[in-house]
Amino acid sequence: MIIGGSFFSTSSGLRFIKIYSLFKYSMNQILSFSRPKNIFMNKLIFTKINFDFIEINKYFLTILIFILSLLILTSLLSLSGINFESSFKLSVLTLMNTVNSSIYGLTDFNFNNLHFSTKYTLILFMIIGRIELLTILLLIKKFLFKN
Repeated sequence: MIIGGSFFSTSSGLRFIKIYSLFKYSMNQILSFSRPKNIFMNKLIFTKINFDFIEINKYFLTILIFILSLLILTSLLSLSGINFESSFKLSVLTLMNTVNSSIYGLTDFNFNNLHFSTKYTLILFMIIGRIELLTILLLIKKFLFKN
């Protein structure tokens, strides 16, 4: 549920290509330190596309922002009176824009009883999960800090 969506997918969550790229780059770095005389290529399997170091940094930042968003939302929901297990599940569902169902064990959860600030927090983090916070930060940087 957390890892989902392909390169051109509109689904939320961590893209598989980002996880794969980080894993491949990390393994190549570990191997290059253990065998310094060998040359390891950072490229996607079955393609001739090489990983750029700047892209790897963006992928890492995206995953870091996702984890921080998950921790912040879980903490905010826990502080609003929801138990930790339900707040964690609700945080994952909110960031992934997934519909609540009996599969996740939240069938008895009533959204009508939530405070309006908690509902607005869920809405904000649903938007953050959908368009990725990194994109918003890059747009803000482009408009605020013009060179």
